[in-house]
Amino acid sequence: MHYEGFAAKEIIIRVIISSNTMNDISNEEKEISDQIWVIRDSIQELEDIKDEIISYFHDTLELKESEEHPWINDTKAAYFNVVGAWQMLNSCTRQQPEDQVEKANSSLKFLNVAKSHLGQSASELRALNEKEALDLEKKWIKTFEKCYSSTSKQLERFLDSDSGEPPAETIVKVDDGAYTLSCAVCGRVAIVFIQRKGQFVYSGIVIETMLDNSLAEDVFKFLDSKDLKSLHSYLKDDIQLEDGMDAYCPKCDKIYCAAHYKPEEEWDEGFYDCTYGTCPEGHKRIIHD
Repeated sequence: MHYEGFAAKEIIIRVIISSNTMNDISNEEKEISDQIWVIRDSIQELEDIKDEIISYFHDTLELKESEEHPWINDTKAAYFNVVGAWQMLNSCTRQQPEDQVEKANSSLKFLNVAKSHLGQSASELRALNEKEALDLEKKWIKTFEKCYSSTSKQLERFLDSDSGEPPAETIVKVDDGAYTLSCAVCGRVAIVFIQRKGQFVYSGIVIETMLDNSLAEDVFKFLDSKDLKSLHSYLKDDIQLEDGMDAYCPKCDKIYCAAHYKPEEEWDEGFYDCTYGTCPEGHKRIIHD
């Protein structure tokens, strides 16, 4: 096919621009894939330490070679959830943009589960109070943090498209028996109150529980009046929410999602102690005890 004059030049320029753009995208994707692939080196280190810890537990607790133990299971769970997080992250590069967010969120969930098991496993090593155990704990945490931070850093590029913006309204009444409370930073729903068929459910960032159905009327009044501070204080009287709303920062008087309240579990000798939340302003409190 023959083109003449400016029309031909325009077509040629478009083809060149398109080709260069495709090359840029291809190069960028390759660079991202390479950065993600390198994380495998840290995961290999984590696997080696995981095996050391399991071997140490077998010797110290005098377990048989194939015998399982809760502490061993916690150690394995920390490692395998890191692997799961990496696999989800690695698959992001082969997805369409709308599917990348879903895969990235799945990776983030794996990471958070891994962090929980890591905290539990590390506290179990501390409980033995031996030099070898304490040395293993330090190596375990240090290598895990390397895996966690590098994976989190790569996830940011895929989660940016879902970063959102502050909501027009923090409290939204869905219907007479359902309300949502959204994050002050990104607008994601952080808390849901819902009453259905005589059951009153609270779902937050770390807590999901049934509340006394008789509380619903007062809770809905607080929500209708947009009074988060009073609602938080009121709910602290309920045994299921003795620390109030887990996504609420009293000092800010704002709601935050898990990504922005950053829940951190504390473990003591293998047993769950509590969960802290730290808001973007640096205010820290116990959100679940």
